[in-house]
Amino acid sequence: MALADLIRGKPGRIATATGATAATDMPRPREPIRAPVAAVAGVAVATPPGVLSASWVLHFAEGESIEMTAYPPLGHAQVLVKYPTALAAEPLSAPMPREMPHALTATFMRCVETGLYAAEELPVLRAMYAADAPGTRALVEAMHARIGRCNGCRHFARPELSDGYCGGRADLVPAYRPRHPLQALPADGGANCAVWVER
Repeated sequence: MALADLIRGKPGRIATATGATAATDMPRPREPIRAPVAAVAGVAVATPPGVLSASWVLHFAEGESIEMTAYPPLGHAQVLVKYPTALAAEPLSAPMPREMPHALTATFMRCVETGLYAAEELPVLRAMYAADAPGTRALVEAMHARIGRCNGCRHFARPELSDGYCGGRADLVPAYRPRHPLQALPADGGANCAVWVER
């Protein structure tokens, strides 16, 4: 059995250690010292039941500690389920994260419609916003700026009264006939274009 298994045990389990006897003392029986498992590992953690936190410090047997951020906030048991090798977890006294603004969520969803993000990434984005609101906002707005960028590309052409065509990608549908130099604009408006060049 590994040391980590002995230390971790089950919640509420008590570890037993016997006091050392100096070489010059006469041998005599010692009473066992009873201590919580976390204290034996050198981690004193007392987490009241029902506490939710968006930030936790996780302690491991190798002496390493990591900080994690979660959205929505998690309880002690949920954190240990996600990190089963952790010996202990303690909540940080960080303020509860703010909800992501609806306007930023709408901007993200417009990016999803053009294929810049997947809809399943919305919970990850909320966790990122809880950890770094300004950085997350800047990231989403930069991606959103890529939508409809065909108009600002050197390959964009608008003959007569048309909505415009692409003159730089051979993988698009020809605008008029096979091998015509102009192609129909991509459905994503150039958001994912690999040959986009600023005018």
